[in-house]
Amino acid sequence: MCTTSGFSPSSANLIATGIAAPQFTDSGLTHSTTYYYVVEAVNYAGSSGPSNQASITMPDQTSYYVSSTGNDSNSGTSPSSPWQTIGKVNTFVFPEGAIVNFEGGQVFTVCLVANPTKVPNSSVSNPFTLQSYGTGMATLQSNCTGTGSSAITGDTVNGFAVNGLKIVNGSQTLNGVLLENQHYASPVQNLVVENAEITGFAPVSGVSGGVAEIFVIGDAMNGHNGPLNNVQMLNNKLHGASVTSPDGPGIAGYGYGKNITNVLVQGNTIYDLGMPASSSYGALEADGWNDGTIQYNVVHDIGANVTSCGGTAGIETYSSNNITIRYNEGYKIQPSPGFSAGCDWDAIDLDGGTTNSVVEYNYTHSNYGLGLYAYTVNPSGSTWGPNTYRYNISENDGLLGANGAAFGLQGYPPPNALQVYGNTLANTIPQSGNAGDPAACFFFGLWNGVAPR
Repeated sequence: MCTTSGFSPSSANLIATGIAAPQFTDSGLTHSTTYYYVVEAVNYAGSSGPSNQASITMPDQTSYYVSSTGNDSNSGTSPSSPWQTIGKVNTFVFPEGAIVNFEGGQVFTVCLVANPTKVPNSSVSNPFTLQSYGTGMATLQSNCTGTGSSAITGDTVNGFAVNGLKIVNGSQTLNGVLLENQHYASPVQNLVVENAEITGFAPVSGVSGGVAEIFVIGDAMNGHNGPLNNVQMLNNKLHGASVTSPDGPGIAGYGYGKNITNVLVQGNTIYDLGMPASSSYGALEADGWNDGTIQYNVVHDIGANVTSCGGTAGIETYSSNNITIRYNEGYKIQPSPGFSAGCDWDAIDLDGGTTNSVVEYNYTHSNYGLGLYAYTVNPSGSTWGPNTYRYNISENDGLLGANGAAFGLQGYPPPNALQVYGNTLANTIPQSGNAGDPAACFFFGLWNGVAPR
């Protein structure tokens, strides 16, 4: 099989052997694509020549439309015959590769769930997609509450995409987008949130559960340890309404062990997340990830409300392996309007249980805490390191004082290699409370009385 007409059969394009039945089903084909096939007969004497070529062109993905001027009795399959409500979307069973389009410039009250009951046949090659159409972004405004409440939930749907939507908290909803796997033992594949604006998701008094604009979990809300693979968060704006907004992290969550794999976080702008007073999350948190790249993101004005130690950071990893953090900018990770209590506010932190990871080519500046932080503790029997910090620029970080510095190492003596080289560390601004003293380049605060060598 090939997507090019007139191809020559070879082992590279062989898709099946040993077929005795008069028919064969080829699954996982991509919509709007033409496939070409030839057949060779085989017996004890050898193989025949190839048959004449046959072809099939897969149909376009089915699109559905939702508009405030529509009607749920409509077919929903054209802009001239749209549905009206999210209730219709939530009760419809969609075919493989369906695209649900919300009219741009309109507001839809929503807590939308995509799961195997509603999207039984989505696939990596033909994802189930939620997006805007027409002029501008459609706004999806949440109306649900409680543990795990989310404006959009992608649960156990292989091939799930959110693209070009504005998602806002219209109630006491914890998360903007929740990605999880409540049903499968094998990884759910290809989950993408891109070109979205997500805002307003904050902790709710008396309601347990994680909070984020995008919440990614490998330990699902029903307690199933469902892995996720190939998770992408691209070119989103994740933010609160102001510097002191109560919003929690932009991207957060947790794995079961390290069962969230092959993650790409790229091109996002994350800002104005005031965080809870006792927050310990980063604005961009990799927790339970194995193989991930965090690059070309801008993170600023984070942690204004934090008054605790073990507090917030711009970008943080925890209990994760093989994470590359590069080409990011982090600034104004700081309390606001001023310092009252607490610590941290670090720009980039490889925290407890992080292994085989690299922080490189980042620019951190004007942060209350460390520009680059290595917190070498070992949660749940894990071992921190080896990890590398190289070719970063830290400018005027560590402004809080106390352990203020451009680079900091704290925790137990790292049992594995820590490499720090090729970085540019500069500071000309006095630390808070130390008017004559700029922050140091390095701070070492290892426990057990062991000094670095």
